[in-house]
Amino acid sequence: MRSDDPSADRPPVSVGVGVDLFWGPDAGGHVKCWERFAEQAAVRPNDVDLTIYMLGESEKTIDIGGATRIQLLPPKRGTDRYKTTSGGGGGGDTDLARKHPALAKLIRRHDLLHATSPFAFGRTMKRVAAQDAKPFLYSIHTDHAAFARIYSARIIRRRFGENLIGRMALGRFDAPDRAERAMRQRVRSMIAGSDVALISRDADKAYAQGGGQPPRALGRLRRG
Repeated sequence: MRSDDPSADRPPVSVGVGVDLFWGPDAGGHVKCWERFAEQAAVRPNDVDLTIYMLGESEKTIDIGGATRIQLLPPKRGTDRYKTTSGGGGGGDTDLARKHPALAKLIRRHDLLHATSPFAFGRTMKRVAAQDAKPFLYSIHTDHAAFARIYSARIIRRRFGENLIGRMALGRFDAPDRAERAMRQRVRSMIAGSDVALISRDADKAYAQGGGQPPRALGRLRRG
């Protein structure tokens, strides 16, 4: 870069990304995807100051290099308490809290906020972005509504087994279907509140544009 380039003196854009999943060796593809993004950002420190927020058993900062780091925060209402994943406490657990106060304090320093789920981190980022008039991005990485159906059925079976309450919840009241519809509406609310929605599959385009207020712009996030 030429020394007379005015952009050379500009500080890097500070970006905060919320990934409502546990970081660790057993984490799934979503976490690994953002680890790869962090590694790429670390070799370009003049472009972006990147903090990726993930769940952890305790608060911890993991330095990736350059101006990039992963910040771990304990969940407020983790799904590990419900043991919905294999053995509980695994890489697929998230945080069902409505807000995460510790995260809210940390992310106010960023220029741009990027949420990847409609759970505690994502909802907190959406709220702070609106309060502080910051650009807000939302990216679709998985079908949260489908997982809401699967995990809600699993919770009911673990809690009630095959007794009358369990059978009624899964049959007459179809709680998993209600959970799926509620989650679909929550995701659409996140999209409607975003400045830019990012998709990684063609199938998500109609989902992002359908129902409620569409995002101001729609882009693609390459995960490979």
